[in-house]
Amino acid sequence: MKDTASASSGQSLPNAPRSGANGNDPRTKIALTVTWFSIITVGIIAIVIIAGSIRNNNMEGAKLVLTGVLPLLGTWVGTILAYYFSKENFEAAAQHERERIALTQETAPPKALAVARKLGKMTVARLPESKIFLSPQKGPFAGGNVKRLPVLDDQDHPHYIIHLNSILAFRENLTPEEIEALTLQSLGEKDNGLLTLFKNSFATIGETATIAEAKQKMDSTPKCQDIFITRDGTKNSPVLGWLTNARILEVLK
Repeated sequence: MKDTASASSGQSLPNAPRSGANGNDPRTKIALTVTWFSIITVGIIAIVIIAGSIRNNNMEGAKLVLTGVLPLLGTWVGTILAYYFSKENFEAAAQHERERIALTQETAPPKALAVARKLGKMTVARLPESKIFLSPQKGPFAGGNVKRLPVLDDQDHPHYIIHLNSILAFRENLTPEEIEALTLQSLGEKDNGLLTLFKNSFATIGETATIAEAKQKMDSTPKCQDIFITRDGTKNSPVLGWLTNARILEVLK
């Protein structure tokens, strides 16, 4: 059951043999064969030279072995050990780097666009301002289901973000007739400061920005509670998604 679960998860089994780890790699076989053949051959030659030197009472051959053959053997052994140990160290370092990258990707803040409400699923109003009704009888706020209303032009560029609570407070000073005929244009004519607030109380970020960058941009923009994600991160680019302050805090908590 353990092997089946591991295989179904798409990850390699931890005990699966790697190429060359069990000596089946042709390069490993060749290296071991040549190395052992060389060591045995040199050893035999060294023994013959030493034996001949002893019989002839001439130690020059033994000195030759000590000064030439033994350092050669030491070099070979060192080279082999360095190859295999450096190979294991490299593989260990590479595995550590892969794990670090995977952990970084898992813990990195998600892309803002991935957690945002996409344009096609947003309730929006379209310019001109004279066509955007803000009364409870008609327009996007009719019925009270819409709490915030992005206002875009025909190219999806963001222009305003209207909050229902601000509209409700503004309506308190109007007559029933004025409330019924209220549009974004007439609101601006009566209270240009509120219209300016709707125009400036949002910020924009690019489509590759993270949710953390969205929070930073919101915090640095006065009275900002909404972030629009656009193609190039400016207001002169089509909106791709929308993040509210509540949504950002929900993702970051």
